[in-house]
Amino acid sequence: MCTFFFGYGSGLEFVENFCTDDLKSLRDFNIQGVIKHNNLMKKITIGVMGLVLASSMVWAAASLEIIKQSENQTVKAGESVMSSVETDVELAMSMIWCPAGTFTMGSPSSELGRDSDETQHSVTISYGFWIGKYEVTQAQYRAVMGSNSSTFKGDNLPVEEVAWYDAMEFCQKLTEIERAAGRLPESYAYTLPTEAQWEYACRAGTTTALNSGKNVTTAEDEGICDNLDEVGWYWMNGGKKNWNEGKDPAICTHPGGQKKPNNWGIYDMHGNVWEWCSDWYGSYPTSPVIDPMGPSTGSYRVLRGGSWYYGADYCRSAYRGNGRPSGNNLVNIGFRVALVPVQ
Repeated sequence: MCTFFFGYGSGLEFVENFCTDDLKSLRDFNIQGVIKHNNLMKKITIGVMGLVLASSMVWAAASLEIIKQSENQTVKAGESVMSSVETDVELAMSMIWCPAGTFTMGSPSSELGRDSDETQHSVTISYGFWIGKYEVTQAQYRAVMGSNSSTFKGDNLPVEEVAWYDAMEFCQKLTEIERAAGRLPESYAYTLPTEAQWEYACRAGTTTALNSGKNVTTAEDEGICDNLDEVGWYWMNGGKKNWNEGKDPAICTHPGGQKKPNNWGIYDMHGNVWEWCSDWYGSYPTSPVIDPMGPSTGSYRVLRGGSWYYGADYCRSAYRGNGRPSGNNLVNIGFRVALVPVQ
């Protein structure tokens, strides 16, 4: 990691963490500036813009190279250096690689809290894709959409009260921004994950109710589940206390990354906020399928992961929620993005 300091008396300390031969530092690249006197702005504007432009060009080249490697299937899940692609510096949205593979979607009849719509079936994901390391934050949503609909305000908190249509518009705009900046090839686009992609990424090779390799221990709405507490925010550790204290507003969501990640380094797939998927909600097939996209029509879109407002059984890897795509008045619905090859 290379660190450079540019000083303008006591008025400015500019720190750039960057090293072109280290992909990890590209992923962690950060610029911080502290300006104490406004009259220094004219002196530093050209220099700072030059540094940002040069750094952005290298960043774009690195992102394109990693995406190219993923197209060639040379990136492995969980690989520490090549597991993330970041978008614009302001957004700092990390994406985790999920390789092609086959898994069993749904839950066994013996799983505690299981619902009848979780019929087990074999699913093949025939191509690798990227998925958000965290749920989309309010800062990221505002940077792309220019607004923030959330009730529980906080830049690092997940955005909520988001309709399915809003989430899809965010993905479309993010695609346009990243392509215009030269960080995204025409062969890739941001979108919501399919329901199958979501569960595949959530499980990350596990077959248990939780992606930690453990199961839920209660199906009671106010039952305590220590196994879930390790990996997610639910009613008993993330919402009940704050919601019932009567604060205005109560803050019931949590910043991403405070719980344990799954085997592929993805956080908060259990609880915090529900996450929209691209599919219409419908019955599962009973035979093996390849790259399923759900029914062609429907009334409700799929929601996954559970939230701070629900009990442990709603936060299982296999649990299937749904909601009207135009509905956005719930303080426990958000989303994470996927980056997929354009079909």
